[in-house]
Amino acid sequence: MFHWNQLLTNLGLSENESLLYLTSLENGQKTVQELSTLTKLSRVTIYALIDSLKNQGLITSVEKGKKTLFAAEPPQRLLNFGEQRLQDLKATVSEMKAGLDELDLKARGEKPVVKLFEGDESLKALAEDIVHSKPKEIYEFEDLEAFRKIPIGDVVLNDLYGKLIKMKINRKLVYGTSTRPPKKFSNYEQVYSFKLDGELKGSILAYNNKLALSVYKDKQMVVLIESPELVQTFKKLLDLLIDKKTNIKEIKEVSKE
Repeated sequence: MFHWNQLLTNLGLSENESLLYLTSLENGQKTVQELSTLTKLSRVTIYALIDSLKNQGLITSVEKGKKTLFAAEPPQRLLNFGEQRLQDLKATVSEMKAGLDELDLKARGEKPVVKLFEGDESLKALAEDIVHSKPKEIYEFEDLEAFRKIPIGDVVLNDLYGKLIKMKINRKLVYGTSTRPPKKFSNYEQVYSFKLDGELKGSILAYNNKLALSVYKDKQMVVLIESPELVQTFKKLLDLLIDKKTNIKEIKEVSKE
C-alpha cells in the first residue's frame, strides 16, 4: 500500500488521511475504535481525520443499531477527487500567470526594470518578447521612414504583424512618414499617419506593462522598461495625439504665483 499512500499524499491528502482512507477501503465499515486499532492512531485523531475526509467526499457514515460505522467511498470517487484537484490547480496557475506582472512589481519594490538590447538582433528580441507576452493590445508611435531603412526592418515587421494578426491582438499605430503612407493589414488595427518633416530615427511601443524605446541608427538599440505608470502615460499621450477633438493650447503667460 506504500505506493498508494504516496499517490494520495501527492493529491494533497495528509499521510494520516491517506492511511485512514486506505485502511477503511480495505476493511469496510468500521467504528472509530476499530479504525483506531487498525491504524494505531488515537480516537481523537480518527474523528478529526473523518471530518476532513467527509468534507472531501472520500468517506461516509452509516448507522447500524446504536453504532456509527464509517466506510471509504469507492476508488472511482478518489479518481474524481483527483481530477477536481487537477482542475483547481490549473485554475490557480492561470490566475498566477494573470497576476505575475503585479507580483514582479512587488518583488522589485515598484522600481522599473530596464533591459537593453543592441545590434541587429535587438528588433528580433523585441518582436519575440511581444509575441511571448501575448498582450491584449499594443500602442505604437513609429518613424516609418527610418524603420524602412533598417536592413532587417521589413522582414521583422512582416513576420511580427503576421503573428499578431493570428493572435487577434488589437493595435493602435501612429506612423510618421514623408513618402508612401503605411498600410492597414487587418481589422484589429487602428492606423494613423502624419507627414513627418525630417527623421525621428526611433519609435515607442507599449504592451502589457512594458515600454520599448527603439533607436534606428547605424547601431540598432532597444531599451525595454517595465513600468505600468510609463505605459499608461504613453497610451494617454498617443490617444490625445490622435483625438481630433482635443485642442492643445500653448500657455503664454508666466504665472506669478
